[in-house]
Amino acid sequence: MRAVTAVLADRANHVSVIHYIAYVMRVALDIQLGSFEFELSGYMGEAFSKGVRTFPKGATLFQEGDRFDGVALVIDGWISTTKSFESGEMQLIDFGLPGDFLEPATADGVTSGLTATAVTDATVCFVPSPVWEKLLHADGRVREAVEHMKAAERARFSERILRLGKGSAKTRIAYAMLEFCVRLDALKTYKNKSFHIPLTQANIGDFTGLSTVHVCRMMGDFVKDGVIETDDHLDIHITDLKSLSAVAGINAEHLSYEIKPEMT
Repeated sequence: MRAVTAVLADRANHVSVIHYIAYVMRVALDIQLGSFEFELSGYMGEAFSKGVRTFPKGATLFQEGDRFDGVALVIDGWISTTKSFESGEMQLIDFGLPGDFLEPATADGVTSGLTATAVTDATVCFVPSPVWEKLLHADGRVREAVEHMKAAERARFSERILRLGKGSAKTRIAYAMLEFCVRLDALKTYKNKSFHIPLTQANIGDFTGLSTVHVCRMMGDFVKDGVIETDDHLDIHITDLKSLSAVAGINAEHLSYEIKPEMT
């Protein structure tokens, strides 16, 4: 736990205030992100500290159909959420990044509608619903942050669903690259139009509804056209943001405004 809080304390100095939600794990310590201060104490602090768990790459956090009546705060690592048919066919729904919170419960409030898997080694804090609800009611800034993050998530889903339903293979890949760079920019891990994604081409295919062959071909076309540069398909450098945005069908600055939550 001490090692986790040390990592969070360091990271808290480098991320947007909106990512405060993940850093509430600094139990019994003041959180200072700009003018945003908060302290967990009493049973809430104890509940948060008891909820911290680490998962190795490939581990399942929870499965579709499991009982789940709380939230999962992503502290470190990448988490994928998926939905499956009984036959086993699967669609990747989203990625949870540090600072995100996952609320997988269906309308009954207690059953998970998704399966969550650690794409990388990950640290997650599981918070029971009563504790989470009390936190939201106790601090208006926390509640406002959550509302901003939910709005950004809805906008992100709508943009991606539009391209899954109506976009070409190249449009879907271009949009995925833009979404990754905007989300990673919020974490200060997007520098000089370069970023790292711990994903395989199969992961990207699941995210965009394409085969691995299509992903390989489209990424190769973007490299050949001088739009991006790649290193083992993990390190991406955008060399022509304007062209990538045109193929994705959305201006990168506008996308950032839509899906990158900000608080004043």
